[in-house]
Amino acid sequence: MKTFLGVSSMILLGMFGCQKEKNPLDTLPEATQTGAGTVGWLQDGRAYQPTTDAFNSRAVIVSRFSDGTMDFLFVHNQAKHNRYIILNVRKVRAPGRYLFNEVARPSFPNTTPAYANYSTSNPEPSAEYLTGPTATGQLTVTRLDSVAKIISGTFEFTAQKTSGEGPETVRLTNGRFDLQYQP
Repeated sequence: MKTFLGVSSMILLGMFGCQKEKNPLDTLPEATQTGAGTVGWLQDGRAYQPTTDAFNSRAVIVSRFSDGTMDFLFVHNQAKHNRYIILNVRKVRAPGRYLFNEVARPSFPNTTPAYANYSTSNPEPSAEYLTGPTATGQLTVTRLDSVAKIISGTFEFTAQKTSGEGPETVRLTNGRFDLQYQP
């Protein structure tokens, strides 16, 4: 009887105690190029996608491409904690790599170099982060189809705090997007 209880306990521990943790990359959307309307990224090893838990509301994904300027806004609102990501790149003419390595000037959208902005709010304290010469990153466009109005690619960046409270930098990695854009 003792042997039976010992073996049964070991089997139960094996079944329930050693479940393998899920890889956060496996929870991100696939890196497709079909205009699937998907976005995802890792922050501090956790996977995020635009989402909201607000009643009768949709996750915000805005993608515009006009005169070579590409603007993205991704909003993740869950448990009343909001995360906003803005990616802005000028002079996009073809697939390629665009660096976030110059001083960002979001107040001057027609003259600012490529930049990424990450901000948080609710619950307070709010914080805002920008890329620049000491906090860099990149966006890689893998498909730019002006007929089907599809833009796809990847992004990653480190952004430095410009206001608010929180860590001095945030790091987003393994970002991917596959979107239809508005002109």
